[in-house]
Amino acid sequence: MPFLSIWVMPGILLFGFGILTVILAKGAPDRRERLPLRLWTKVVTIFKRIVNELLFFQNKKGALIKALVFSVLLQANVILHYFIISKALGLLIPLSSFFLLIPVCLFVMMIPVSINAIGIRENIFALLFVQLGASRADAIALAWIAYGLVVVQGILGGIVYGLRR
Repeated sequence: MPFLSIWVMPGILLFGFGILTVILAKGAPDRRERLPLRLWTKVVTIFKRIVNELLFFQNKKGALIKALVFSVLLQANVILHYFIISKALGLLIPLSSFFLLIPVCLFVMMIPVSINAIGIRENIFALLFVQLGASRADAIALAWIAYGLVVVQGILGGIVYGLRR
């Protein structure tokens, strides 16, 4: 599993940079007009809106790069959050595995089939982390402790927001 994370994450990053390069390259407005019209009208309309919004950043590459760097740092922070919790639980899973598993878990948790991914979270964590040697109970504990910390942070943020002037 750590071997895969060494190649998967850079591959995803390169793919993302490739997409941004195509969108921000000169001549992008010309490509915008040649979108395949066989797709459903709604999908084409949404895609054109996305391209138009991204073209807004064509001359603001510094802002786009800055946002990308902060986004990568935020996602790395999320992964470190899970890794630190796993260390507190005594799990012996390497950090490199977290860089592959946590994005997969978070992506699966975005599927809107339950409220706050309750049930989905526990099952995906148990499924993936058991493969790396964690017990099912430890994987579920990791999922719930991480979720609990996010809830506590949200409550504290709500209190601070409510008390400000």
